[in-house]
Amino acid sequence: MADQNISLGSLEAVQDQLKWLKQEILANRIPEGSQVVIQVSSHGDEKNEKDRAHKVAMPMSDKNHLLDLADPTLQFIIQELDKRKVKVAFFDFSCYSGSSLDLASGTKHTCFISSSNRYNASEAGIEVGDFGQNFWQIWKGSSETQRDLESIFLKTRIENKGFDLPEISTPTHQVIRAIWDLYFSTELLTSPKENREQVFGTLLNCYNQILPTNYKKMFEDLMKSFFDNDPEFVELKAMSLRLKKMAQQADKILPFLKTPIEIGPQVRLTFEQCQNYYEEGGVLKGEALAIKEGKPGCIGPMMKSKMRESYQEYKQLEQQLSILSMEQQQVESDFRQKEREVYQRFYDLIQDEGKEKNNSCREFKL
Repeated sequence: MADQNISLGSLEAVQDQLKWLKQEILANRIPEGSQVVIQVSSHGDEKNEKDRAHKVAMPMSDKNHLLDLADPTLQFIIQELDKRKVKVAFFDFSCYSGSSLDLASGTKHTCFISSSNRYNASEAGIEVGDFGQNFWQIWKGSSETQRDLESIFLKTRIENKGFDLPEISTPTHQVIRAIWDLYFSTELLTSPKENREQVFGTLLNCYNQILPTNYKKMFEDLMKSFFDNDPEFVELKAMSLRLKKMAQQADKILPFLKTPIEIGPQVRLTFEQCQNYYEEGGVLKGEALAIKEGKPGCIGPMMKSKMRESYQEYKQLEQQLSILSMEQQQVESDFRQKEREVYQRFYDLIQDEGKEKNNSCREFKL
């Protein structure tokens, strides 16, 4: 079968292309040992708990026409190619793309790579942090012996400067994913020391059920030995807890800044929308401008009264949020850098101990 480029346009066009590919497979036009690359580079949505995968936007479709990556035809293609021993590389370079790794279950010849985890947005389109773009740049510069998907992924992950947390469907990453989920879980980070053993044991049992057999004891030993003892782990834990507390602080401030004030029938305005028409202390300064810009509600008696009463508090909270946001960005940057270093250290350690025999990502060479 010759190279075929499936371009993503409207949802209907993509579904037609998937049906075509399904027919190609059923007609035995993709022989054993072939390599198929499927790449998604689009906006992604968070996965609902009841769904197998998340949904992604199509460039020519509206938000009500999203492609479900658990689409039956797409899943048939992946599973059938895998069954026929065709090597498949599935790249999901969208927000919340880590959920796509769940689709790797049961496959032996398919490698899934995501640009983020299932909890976070991705930085596609941001020059220094676009994992997908950086992945292909590193691939171009790699030697023939280093062009397997696992090597390119690890090199891109450690060098990427964005806030993404990319993932890959190798057995080693499965262990790290379980450690990260458990290690940075709110339950464990915030539980009192006297309750930690119980919380730890419960979460440990959950993750042990989904790990390869030969990795279970290693996972448990790593968690028990590193959670309170490894300096870099402890540092990461402190950063993670600090970020959670910052988010809680922001959550307390934002409602005040965003809460609409009832100005009259069907007219709801916020301090943010009206602040340009007031000066320090809530004194009206831009009456003509407010009328010109179609915001007469901003200069009505009720809004003027609210501005005088609450303007000072509003400005203080706005400043607090600005400072908090800058601190968050710095801590987030430090956290991501440290996470990349610790991830690589763990990957090397677990890979050596686990003695992987089957690794579809290492066997797929581009």
